[in-house]
Amino acid sequence: MGEVILPSPKNYNVVRNGAQMSLAEIKTAIEQLSFEERAELAAWLHGWKDDEWDEQMKRDIAAGKLDAVLREMEDDIEAGRLRDMP
Repeated sequence: MGEVILPSPKNYNVVRNGAQMSLAEIKTAIEQLSFEERAELAAWLHGWKDDEWDEQMKRDIAAGKLDAVLREMEDDIEAGRLRDMP
């Protein structure tokens, strides 16, 4: 099975007014939005087209690089080892 590299959220930064925003700062900014603004942002994010990472994931799945992980997940489901996220 080939190596699958996932990006770390710690590496995500956004530039605002020439300064980088960390993920924590972005989350804080989102929390300050009105309900309407958050709904607009959520709709925009939901409609976002696949980016490079999404396309790479599709290629990895098609190439079978995630087959072992998917089998493990299916085994966990069948064995009842899953629980709801908090």
